[in-house]
Amino acid sequence: MLEGWRGEPAAAVGHYRRAIEFAAAFGSTEDEVTFRLFTVRPLWLLGERDAAWAQLRQAQPDAERVGLPEVVALASYIAGDLARLDGQPEVAREALLRAVRLASSRGVAEQLRAVASTGLGYLAGAEGDLDAARDWHTQALATARAAADAPVIAEALSGLADLALREDHAERAAELLGASLAIRGTQDRSVPDDQRVADEARDALGPATYGEACRRGQRVTLDTLAGFLTPGA
Repeated sequence: MLEGWRGEPAAAVGHYRRAIEFAAAFGSTEDEVTFRLFTVRPLWLLGERDAAWAQLRQAQPDAERVGLPEVVALASYIAGDLARLDGQPEVAREALLRAVRLASSRGVAEQLRAVASTGLGYLAGAEGDLDAARDWHTQALATARAAADAPVIAEALSGLADLALREDHAERAAELLGASLAIRGTQDRSVPDDQRVADEARDALGPATYGEACRRGQRVTLDTLAGFLTPGA
């Protein structure tokens, strides 16, 4: 996962494949399916789109057979995420909505509902429905904060940066990207949306203003996040 964050998808795929082998050797079907699902995005980032879809198609029925709500929810999220990245918004929406429903069950990690909501926010934003995008991104952040999961909070902040950019608030987008970086502690290069938003905000503001806004965001901590997010604070 850290290799994925560093923008090393080939290394990430290699380690996930080793994890799959180890899980299979231990007879841990749940873990094996989970690692297969984690391999999907780095394969897509490598340009191996057919392999990414093949991995997903192989893992999905196994996830359903395992039957654990969290594994099924993860499979739905990964399917929606891949479809969104691959330009299939309707397929993505159906899978992400299912992931949100499944992840709303008791005993399922709240993080899954948060990241699926972020995906739905990106879809709504791309379609120009900014009210729906705001609702999804706000829900994602609230859920991530309730889970107290810093990387997932960071992902939700990146979603809000996308929304800010679409609302012509490029400086706020840069601040939110800076906050995302600060909360996670490093840049996540496995998220193409981050780079897109950063590039567009930098083009709109110029490198100096963008850098200054991003640095302001980087001063944010988990303790000061609420104030940062409060309008006029």
